[in-house]
Amino acid sequence: MKRKLPDSMEIGGHKIQVLRVSNLLESQEAYGLFDPVNLRIEIDSSLSNTMAWETLWHEVVEAINFFSEAGLEHKSIQVFGLLLHQVANSIFTYKKSCAKSIEKQV
Repeated sequence: MKRKLPDSMEIGGHKIQVLRVSNLLESQEAYGLFDPVNLRIEIDSSLSNTMAWETLWHEVVEAINFFSEAGLEHKSIQVFGLLLHQVANSIFTYKKSCAKSIEKQV
């Protein structure tokens, strides 16, 4: 299932804008960036939907790390982002399978 990225989200009481931007990979050598000054997450527009979602979760962890001053190493941010991506996908998959199961019972 292809889900659109959100336009914004709240992290730590801050509204964070989510943008797909061109040439981020080429100009910044990054799939995505969290910009704490402008309160936005930028995701390279050339990424596939699944890579964009994985990158979004990575940048969410970057934002949490920034606001909490946790000082997480980048490898930990990467792992937490991957795990959050998997958890979120499993919730949507579970909800979809439950809905199909209910439809069969009716």
